[in-house]
Amino acid sequence: MRFLEKDWVHEPWIEGCVSARPPGLMTQYTDALSTPVGRIHWAGTETANVYGGYMKGR
Repeated sequence: MRFLEKDWVHEPWIEGCVSARPPGLMTQYTDALSTPVGRIHWAGTETANVYGGYMKGR
């Protein structure tokens, strides 16, 4: 297994952005975004149950 870890704090060209979603969008699609496909398991803020869209939980 391999993974890539990135420390975004030290990336000079990344400033982040605001993520806006209409009400109900994530509750409708969160399960689809986080459901494994075979041996592939998804990870990221979009699959978080709480504080989605945040890098450090808040």
